[in-house]
Amino acid sequence: QFPEFSTSQINFLGRDPKGRLWCCTTLGLYELDPAGGVLGRYWPEGQGKYFLPHQNILHFYCDTDGVFWLGSNGGGLIRWDGQKAVQFQRKNGLLNNVVYAVYEDRRQHLWAPTDYGILQFDKKNLQVRRTWLTSDGITHNEFNRLSHYRDDDGVLYFGGLNGITAFDPEQFYADVLKPQQKDLLFSDVLVMNGHTGQLENRMSEWLQSGHITISPDDRYLQLEFSLPELVLQDKVTYSWKMDGISDDWQTLSEPVLRISGLKSGQHHLYIRAQAVNGTMAKNELDLKLKVLPPFYLRWWFILMIVVLIATAVGGWLRWRNRSQRHIQQRLEVEVMRQTDTIRQQAEELKRLDQSKSRFFANISHELRTPLTLIIGPVGSLLKNNQLPAKERSLIELAYRHGAHLLELVNALLDLSKMESGKMTLNEQPVLLLPCIRRIVSAFESHAEWLGIRFVFEYQVPHRLNILVDQDRLQKVLDNLLSNALKFTPPRSNGMVSVRVEQVENKLRISVTDTGRGIHRKDIPHVFERFYQTSQENTPVEGGTGIGLALCREIAQLMQGRIWVESEAGKGSQFYFEFPIKEVLGLGFETQTTDSTPDTLLHPFVVPTNGSHEAQVGESAGSILLVEDNTSLRNYIEFILKERYEVFGVENGLSALQFLEKRTPDLILSDIMMPEMDGFQLLEKLKSDPHRRHIPVVMLTARADVQDKLRALRIGVDDYLLKPFEEEELLARIGNLLYNSRNRIPTAHLVDANGASGHDTSENTETASAEDMEWLERLEKLASTALGDSRLSVDWLASEMYTGRNQFFKRVKLLTGLTPNEYLQAVRMAGARELLEQRKVGTVKEVAYKVGFRDVKYFSEQYFKYFGKLPSSYL
Repeated sequence: QFPEFSTSQINFLGRDPKGRLWCCTTLGLYELDPAGGVLGRYWPEGQGKYFLPHQNILHFYCDTDGVFWLGSNGGGLIRWDGQKAVQFQRKNGLLNNVVYAVYEDRRQHLWAPTDYGILQFDKKNLQVRRTWLTSDGITHNEFNRLSHYRDDDGVLYFGGLNGITAFDPEQFYADVLKPQQKDLLFSDVLVMNGHTGQLENRMSEWLQSGHITISPDDRYLQLEFSLPELVLQDKVTYSWKMDGISDDWQTLSEPVLRISGLKSGQHHLYIRAQAVNGTMAKNELDLKLKVLPPFYLRWWFILMIVVLIATAVGGWLRWRNRSQRHIQQRLEVEVMRQTDTIRQQAEELKRLDQSKSRFFANISHELRTPLTLIIGPVGSLLKNNQLPAKERSLIELAYRHGAHLLELVNALLDLSKMESGKMTLNEQPVLLLPCIRRIVSAFESHAEWLGIRFVFEYQVPHRLNILVDQDRLQKVLDNLLSNALKFTPPRSNGMVSVRVEQVENKLRISVTDTGRGIHRKDIPHVFERFYQTSQENTPVEGGTGIGLALCREIAQLMQGRIWVESEAGKGSQFYFEFPIKEVLGLGFETQTTDSTPDTLLHPFVVPTNGSHEAQVGESAGSILLVEDNTSLRNYIEFILKERYEVFGVENGLSALQFLEKRTPDLILSDIMMPEMDGFQLLEKLKSDPHRRHIPVVMLTARADVQDKLRALRIGVDDYLLKPFEEEELLARIGNLLYNSRNRIPTAHLVDANGASGHDTSENTETASAEDMEWLERLEKLASTALGDSRLSVDWLASEMYTGRNQFFKRVKLLTGLTPNEYLQAVRMAGARELLEQRKVGTVKEVAYKVGFRDVKYFSEQYFKYFGKLPSSYL
């Protein structure tokens, strides 16, 4: 407990009156027990009663009151009562702070050899009585560290540099040998006058009034004083202090004190002296100083300045009020004139806008009739199957552009309706997925023809039914998608993606492209009617400039909004968001007006590493889905049924009943369920030798790391949080099924996803309560030390007070994992916790927090465990 004791130098060893053994060392005072070792250390860094102001202790003496008197090397004489220490040094009258030993005589005086004379200290009054020097008959002023002794008669022996000084203290209490005290006197009181530059003697002023007055121009005060001594005048020690300036006594090297820079006001100066023999002077010099303030701090000057400022401010305020009234009158006249002008201009603009709207409405209506007469006959011609290929292609071209022109005319009509307030929504219940899929699929073939990669992500429930105007929704998406394909260069590895997601109670559809982007000055105007960019070096793309304006009007009509984020040269991302008006009570059979099948296609999803999908039309295995929420169970079945044979049950008890009849290839289970939850089901499965080989995936909203580790300890193969990504779920299931088929049949091992397992030959026992408590302590220790560089298997074994081999066996028995695998699982669980709860901003940061220094290696290991890169969370 006190390893430094063995490295310290022992100066003195002795017992106190109670028989306790104490050791004075260079590293403090130690209390010892011959049988028990070191009981305590008292030193400057000790707390409470273990504090001493100095650590190099040379000698101690314990008096009859139990008070310790300690001699120190540089810390003076220390009085310590076992709780509180008081230090006596040069400022308290000692001539030297090196005290070699302490002895008491019969008159309660302490005698101590020092580096400068023999100190005589009155412990009752706590004052230095005298310091005996060579002039008093001792052999030398400097004594030795270990050469001191007191015999039974009280005679003291102190060894010095010139032999031994031996004496009986009783012989020094005769009146004739008492030290004589002398008066401390002022020699001169001088002030440096700032005007003349000469020192002025103010001694008479002090003698008459008892104080000195210092003007603001005076540079400094010089005091000279002396203590009459026949010899050794240079050995007299002087010290001073001043109220509010220096509360402690300050030692002077000469009998002269110079003071400058005092603040104005009253000051009290004290000066004292100590003779060479340690005797203090009879008196302390007491000097009162009165420092006058400069003129600019005198009350009359401050009052004059305040009056001048108040007069000036009052005059300026009166002038300012008059000027403000004149300016206000002129502004009122100007505002009235400008208001009339603006009102006239507004009325004129309103008339012009109404005229423009009527013109577009009228011309649109006029154009619809000839367009109908063109499109109708052309459509009839296309029904003729006998047309030559060349003529058919020309007619199809004319029909396609006629239809496009009709769309433009309809857009103009819609804008006119918007302005007149006549446009309304025709909202009907719609199954959202087929509706969006039908709109998006119309652009996939065009993107393929252009050589542009097209991605569709749908991240809301597949059974979501909402009230929406399909025609308005299609107009918005058609405009956004056509613009995205238009401004993405063909055959240049470009990409256009559509993402559908739910943000709180709103549906958000985003369309992203990798085209040339939008200049930052154009972004505020892209939704304005007929707007065309005016930026230099921008190619003319054509267009009417009404598509995005119509999108904004429709978004506002749907109580939503539309906006864009873009950077020139890096593509654009348009967002369309509107409130979800969910329709409840519509079953799976609810159909939309289109004939698109109710399925989600993944033509552009690249499988993650390790996933192994079945061929088209071939079942990749059977899955038992355990989920109590019917809608969610139907949704997950909808995702999985294209690849797997899926059986759904509502809780763990039903799952066990199902397993009596059939054994699936994989079990996907929730945690929170009635009758039997996911943890109970997992324990049943992993304790059954015939079923423990079945891979189990926990799909749950419980993100607490303790829940994850509990599932890991029981033997879960993977742990996926809600909300989840369909691709991630499919990839993990594919990996687990592939790996489970390639495992050794008799063992449940760790797979590439970082899944935990239990060896059937080792984990047949039921863990005791003591084992569970031990494992919980291990989990807490490992999880709290993830970022600690010391964290390793050996460190864990040491902290758990377990041998390495025993630690390996116990971890393997309780978790089915080797210690390294267990530690890796804890690191991965901690990393996933940080990523899912957004407690980190970079992959490097999360890697360092869980103990990885190689970020690339961390990413690879995380991908193996969870089927997705850590960067995907950020």
